[in-house]
Amino acid sequence: MRNSGQNMILGACSGYTWEQLRPFVVSWQGRANGAQLVLFGQDVHPGARRELESRGARLAPYDGRGVSHEGAALLRFFVYREFLESLRHAPPECICLTDVRDVVFQADPFQGLEHRELCFFLEDRPQTIGANTLNRHWIMKTYGLKTLKRMGECTVSCVGTCIGRYESLLRYVREMTEEMKRLPLFWGLDQAVHNRIVHEGLFPEAEVFENPSRHVIQMALMPREVIHVNASGRVATPEGEEVALVHQYDRHEDLCERLFKSLGVE
Repeated sequence: MRNSGQNMILGACSGYTWEQLRPFVVSWQGRANGAQLVLFGQDVHPGARRELESRGARLAPYDGRGVSHEGAALLRFFVYREFLESLRHAPPECICLTDVRDVVFQADPFQGLEHRELCFFLEDRPQTIGANTLNRHWIMKTYGLKTLKRMGECTVSCVGTCIGRYESLLRYVREMTEEMKRLPLFWGLDQAVHNRIVHEGLFPEAEVFENPSRHVIQMALMPREVIHVNASGRVATPEGEEVALVHQYDRHEDLCERLFKSLGVE
């Protein structure tokens, strides 16, 4: 197996307009374009298609006819698996699986992680699975009370962002899809399966990063007052390091304008 030598960012964008994709794509183009960007989508607006092509991103269609918006969140892992398996003769070095609509890049997300086999990222520390209404419901619905009690004190990990080397990342995606295939499908199933993988240690080689790290910040469950924004308008760790991948920024509308301006996404 010969590596292609290039890193790759994968995301799903079915039904998105260019306005929805613009922050993600423009920030990738300006801050992280050393990695190839591949977005999987159907019914993508023609204007968005043109913009993606003109900026060097790849749009990969897939057959998701009859799949609901909720179902598309689950289907993406099956699409990722098929795509990654097709690259096995010349795979990328590292891969980032990420949400798209609420993500921007402030730097290359692979920097400093090139030799880490698999990286998972937690939500904000006070948010345990047992204390968070949605995550508690998803674990309970998927695995039952016994598993909820076992995992209840664990911090929520977000399925929306994962980084790893090709072989480890592919094994993670295979585990996600094989587990989902045996379970009833519903919105939130991917989050439940992901948290079981993270907190039950199915991948001993994986590293789990606290929130925020200099690599990823998950902002949905963070109070606005604990989010650090530097003089340049960029999101930073409490130690002052700018975070490479900013997720869920739209939960805090007051910082969007400054963040977008700092990244040239106005």
